[in-house]
Amino acid sequence: MTDSSSNTQGMVSPTVFEYLQTKLDEDAQTREEIKNIVQSMERRDRITTSILSRAHSTPQRDRQYSYQINRKCYMLSGQAVRVALEEARESIRKQAQTIAKLNELASKHPYYKYNNLWSREMQNAVRY
Repeated sequence: MTDSSSNTQGMVSPTVFEYLQTKLDEDAQTREEIKNIVQSMERRDRITTSILSRAHSTPQRDRQYSYQINRKCYMLSGQAVRVALEEARESIRKQAQTIAKLNELASKHPYYKYNNLWSREMQNAVRY
């Protein structure tokens, strides 16, 4: 005495699985987008570090020193240093644009869900 309606009541509706698959696909896509932005941040970080190391490795003769009230302040001069610092400024501006993209994407989701993907790179970016 089994009727067909009692068999379907014990089964889970296929729409539940379709919904879950859709959510998993959306999650995977968001993770991939965040990873791409973070990779861009990592590249920009390496570029900025490289540029700043050029500025720090400028020979002494290209530097000019200035003293103010018992404190030594570096007044860097020389064309090479000025160029390196301008390149660093531009690189940092580009990094800020990348961070804005991350903010736009990540702010649509709960913080705890994706912060492990970008938190370390944000710490690296803040040091500039």
